[in-house]
Amino acid sequence: MVYLPGPEPVERPEPVDHHAGFFHQSEQVSLDRAGAPGIEEHAHSNAVAKHLSFTKAADALFMTQPAVTFQIKQFEEYLSTRLFDRAQGRITLTPAGIMALEYAERILALSAELEARLKEIGGQIGGSLLIGGSMTIGEYLLPQLIGEFKARFPAAVPTLFVGNSEAVQDRVAERTLDLGFIEGDSHLSSLLSEACCEDELQVVCAPSHPLAKEPFALPRSLIQYPYVGREAGSGTRAEQPCGQADQGPR
Repeated sequence: MVYLPGPEPVERPEPVDHHAGFFHQSEQVSLDRAGAPGIEEHAHSNAVAKHLSFTKAADALFMTQPAVTFQIKQFEEYLSTRLFDRAQGRITLTPAGIMALEYAERILALSAELEARLKEIGGQIGGSLLIGGSMTIGEYLLPQLIGEFKARFPAAVPTLFVGNSEAVQDRVAERTLDLGFIEGDSHLSSLLSEACCEDELQVVCAPSHPLAKEPFALPRSLIQYPYVGREAGSGTRAEQPCGQADQGPR
């Protein structure tokens, strides 16, 4: 299934993440010659505001957590105001942070629109495209499709995130991915979905297994035996027989 973001989700605060570490020179804050923050700084503050977690924002931005923390600190120093309150193990938006989030979303949307329009004028279709894929799709199907897409649209810059179906859905809903491909149906009503293709799950067992002697096996007979399944949040797990998706491997 392909999923596109619907209405903006409601975010809940999470514990503050404290990690020590190093970051690359290229990840440091980039101010223009006049000292004003650029698009990147608005994107970074926007990610932290949406996730209310420096670690999750760093994952979404494909950066290190210390680099994001450093950039937010520099951004706040430039603005001479706090965007985030860090107290009692939680991150919350200050009134200034709420205002900054509203403006950052508008700035980022206008920047993306400007880039797209200018490339349309030049006869190009390009820009950043953040794609998510569940394990099987992301490892076996999307690489070839993305390669073909890139060959057709050289100006496009696709980035692939691979995770289980739940992680892909969550990132699309949070708008840190533009679209996602997963197995099965989405559990999020805020996403729009479209079936792309059909797949088939097959059960395998050892030649000595009792089921190997049967001409066929019904779903109810499969759950009578121990089996190895996928992790929680996997689309494959959700398709396990007879509603056993909530039970772990046995």
